[in-house]
Amino acid sequence: MKIRFYSDLIKISFTNNESYCGKTVRMLGEALDDGFDAALSTAEWELENKRVALSDLERDVVRKTIEDCNCNSDFKILFMDE
Repeated sequence: MKIRFYSDLIKISFTNNESYCGKTVRMLGEALDDGFDAALSTAEWELENKRVALSDLERDVVRKTIEDCNCNSDFKILFMDE
């Protein structure tokens, strides 16, 4: 997982054996001292100069993948909608 973030936006590119390998999702939220508080409801795929909203199933898989990654990282991605 490759993570890039700004004060109010995070972009996560999935890599290796992660779900949605090769795709990038972006979410609005807020940068924290040790992570990011993301609004999962704003999640969109970045696809060839356009953005596409995630389905409910895709959002669930993305959340689970990120939560799994949080277990092995000092940088935590939280979800403000929960």
